Amino acid sequence: MDRGDTVIDLAPGLYRCSVVDRSDPLRFAEVDEWLVAGEQVARRLHLRSDPVGAGAMTVVGDLLVDQTEVTNAAYAAFLAATSAQRMHSFADDPRAIADPARWAELPVVGVSRDVMSAYAAWAGARLPTIDEWASIAAQAAPAVAPARPSEAMLLARTDADPDRQRDAYFAFVRPVVRGEASALDGLADNVSEATGSIEVVGGTTTMVLAGPMWADDPDTFDRVHGRSFAPLVPGSPHTGFRCVRRRSPPQISISQ
Repeated sequence: MDRGDTVIDLAPGLYRCSVVDRSDPLRFAEVDEWLVAGEQVARRLHLRSDPVGAGAMTVVGDLLVDQTEVTNAAYAAFLAATSAQRMHSFADDPRAIADPARWAELPVVGVSRDVMSAYAAWAGARLPTIDEWASIAAQAAPAVAPARPSEAMLLARTDADPDRQRDAYFAFVRPVVRGEASALDGLADNVSEATGSIEVVGGTTTMVLAGPMWADDPDTFDRVHGRSFAPLVPGSPHTGFRCVRRRSPPQISISQ
């Protein structure tokens, strides 16, 4: 059942209709009552969205997709609720301590594939496959238009020094943006995103990454089909992730 008018065959009387859509945390159904005046009645079943906030998901095709990359705040909530190992969230960095609100809204990076999968399961979701990610990117509008990388970004991208990688994270990765419910943040910039797909590259099993990062040129990088690879452990300091779940039809109950 989607937005719109639904014709239901009922005998005359007063009915209560409720819709339960457990697959979509962004939407809830209003309970409605009406008097059936004849053999048929058309009544709009109102499905509304909650205000966009942390953990919000957007409908893309038959999937519900995280509106933003998983943030440090969301990842911290997962760590607090589970026994998962802390990895790469940079919470002890002086820049995170000095501006905790900004740090909380940055995408979490450097997480191993197993921990990403554990987070997704904890959230009742999963990582998208590379093909699903490409389909999502092709259908959804980016919340932020990409810009060409600076020379400093291009130099920082190839620097393998852990301290300078951390510096690049705080310098070039931006907080997530929650805008229109139909737009998805991070599809065209910010950090690469891990998918649930794996591939053997040069004899090593790697996770397939989708989308551009802050150092990719939007004029040359294919944001929909472009891909790269990273080790399963410990993960990449330039890579975040988002979760998806499959939509299921809502349940409709009608009682008198």
